[in-house]
Amino acid sequence: MSGASVLKSPVQDQCESAGLSGCPQIADGVVLYADGKQAEGQDKLKSGAAANNPEDVREFAKSIKTVTSLPIPGVGQYVGPVNQVAELLATEADASATLAAKSAPPGPPGEAKVAVAASGQPDESVQGDTQVRVTVNDGPAVTQTVSESTQAWSGRQQCYLFGRNVSCASVQQGPFIVTDIVALPGCKDVMYVGANARDNPYREAVTYVFKWAVEGRQPGVHGARLAVHPGESLLVAVEPKDGATVEDPKCIVSWSGYHPRRSGH
Repeated sequence: MSGASVLKSPVQDQCESAGLSGCPQIADGVVLYADGKQAEGQDKLKSGAAANNPEDVREFAKSIKTVTSLPIPGVGQYVGPVNQVAELLATEADASATLAAKSAPPGPPGEAKVAVAASGQPDESVQGDTQVRVTVNDGPAVTQTVSESTQAWSGRQQCYLFGRNVSCASVQQGPFIVTDIVALPGCKDVMYVGANARDNPYREAVTYVFKWAVEGRQPGVHGARLAVHPGESLLVAVEPKDGATVEDPKCIVSWSGYHPRRSGH
């Protein structure tokens, strides 16, 4: 057990208190990062953050810094790594929020909205006879909606999935927002849908390293906003439960999502 493992319990407790999902994964990411395994830690942290609302992740990033001040032997020595983790989570939250804002569905064409301040209240800087500023939505938020079923064994490439090598295939290029993931019944192996990390320190051994991954199962994930950023790929992977590589045609995962609108389009 590493010395940084003293961080796991308090980080997970704080994460759960903040109402976040994927707290065990986030806590493992903090431990790995603080233990000097930054690449593996970042993968877990980014994957955990992607499953949550960016604003919730941003607030958690602020509160996680207090973990090293708790009266727990050994946590105080990790102030530096924990602060770096906080910055990483805040940056990831900002990136996700920006992407979500760009891809948010608009109202009907020509719909006007009253300008609001950061507090969410009407902008009181516009007074008197001056007209209230408005924004007009005049285009679609997405360029293409995609829904497909993919045979998980279709890939011959190798992916690094948080410590394990799995067979994988690239099925969609980013930018892309994944909204739904579900596995069809009948497959005895484990299927995943996720995105690759652009920084692959193992490129000589594997084609892709997962940035985040969601297991394909019943009833599945629906209504999510999982981002595949520009330069990344949506991946489908399969891991045999018994270690034997037998290509089962029943191992099919269904996924859907959309391309966000690009600037100027």
